[in-house]
Order: sequence, then structure tokens, then C-alpha cells
Amino acid sequence: MESFKIIVDPKKCTGCRICQFICSSLYHNEFNPSKSYIIILDEYELSPRIQFSDQCNNCGQCARNCLYGALRLESEGD
Repeated sequence: MESFKIIVDPKKCTGCRICQFICSSLYHNEFNPSKSYIIILDEYELSPRIQFSDQCNNCGQCARNCLYGALRLESEGD
């Protein structure tokens, strides 16, 4: 699997958690945000923060499926 650098723009994150559902589905075959390698922290739901666990391999599926542009990909070769 090609590896990417995932660029985060937290101002665009709405906290929708689509990235978490994509990740958990891809790696654990279930829609479960707690099993995702991307973590959305939404303290008081005002300004979500995006973090990645140590298990994240930068596959980029979270960014490919981000509807709001909070995540985007840069090839590691760039």
C-alpha cells in the first residue's frame, strides 16, 4: 500500500467522524470509531481536533473520504 503524508486543516473539521468510520471499517470490518486509527477530539463540540494513533500507517483513506477538506494527502515522495 502506498504511503502518504496526511495534512490536517483543523479549521475545516466539522467532527462528522466519517474518517473514523472509514478507518475502522477498512481495518476492523466494523463501523466503530473507538477502533479507528484516527481520533477526533471534540471538546464541547466547538472545535474538533484531529489526532492519529501509533497504529496509523498513513494509507490515506481518511483523507480520500473527508467531505470537508480537513484532511488531504501529500505523497511521501514529494
